[in-house]
Amino acid sequence: MQSRKTQRQRGFGHGGLRLVVLHFLSQQPRHGYELIKVIGELTKDLYRPSPGVLYPLLAELEQKQLIKQCPAEGDGRKQCYQLTAAGRQRYQEEELQIEQLLQHVLRWTKYPKLVVQAIEDFRYELHDHLSQHALDDEQAQKFVLILKQTLEQVKQL
Repeated sequence: MQSRKTQRQRGFGHGGLRLVVLHFLSQQPRHGYELIKVIGELTKDLYRPSPGVLYPLLAELEQKQLIKQCPAEGDGRKQCYQLTAAGRQRYQEEELQIEQLLQHVLRWTKYPKLVVQAIEDFRYELHDHLSQHALDDEQAQKFVLILKQTLEQVKQL
């Protein structure tokens, strides 16, 4: 059985990967592998969707008629995808949300990868621990004090 740490959701949060895929396909048609690569570059490899995540998403977007397969240049075995008219309209409808998501990613990628991973691990481990151990009022006060002291130590770096 996987620990909660390994079961946690990675990436852009609920629906975020769909928005990022629409963003990159709005720029130009792309192969699935190319999407994986540009998403990894966007996140400085903090997140790179696996084919098992990306290709079902592409199939879903194709089923919803937001994207379609396009003629592939060179290697005809690769699936190339582009936005449909409905996909371009959806992109325009969600452009503000996409821009906010991209700005959030750019803020996170300014930090060293080690720091981002440590924060993420801390957050999930903390939630996991608290979900298994209820705190009484005294413990909650100690908990808050520890967090405040830790924050003050970080601010002194």
